[in-house]
Amino acid sequence: MNTKINHIKYLIHFAYADGLLHEKELDYLRHVGERMGLKKEEIEIEIENKSSITPPLPKNEVLRFILFEDILHIIVADLEITEDEILECKRVAKHLGFEEEMVDALINKMQEHVKNGFIKNTKVEFLESEMYNLTLNKLDNAKYY
Repeated sequence: MNTKINHIKYLIHFAYADGLLHEKELDYLRHVGERMGLKKEEIEIEIENKSSITPPLPKNEVLRFILFEDILHIIVADLEITEDEILECKRVAKHLGFEEEMVDALINKMQEHVKNGFIKNTKVEFLESEMYNLTLNKLDNAKYY
């Protein structure tokens, strides 16, 4: 199946992880779809379908990293990080090959930014920076870069 469509399906899965599809999550889904070169119609079809079937994870390390980063963005898009989103993020991150300590550190940083209102006024570039720092600081995460 198309890796771009699978990527969007994973993000849709996370957008619904808390039971609600927020407008900011929809905006992010559409942004990612367009960034990946999908047609607007393709994106909307996947949003409408919201299939419960989980697509296969990418095998390519770069695509796995991009998917994980997009998952973090979709979780924080509505400025609420629920326990269901955290648990699902940890589960998928493990399958993607990310260390639990790294995922915990990223989620804690995201929660801190939401709590302190930083995310409302900025994009979430801090995620890229934090992921880069965490992978550089752990030799056993070397496969991620």
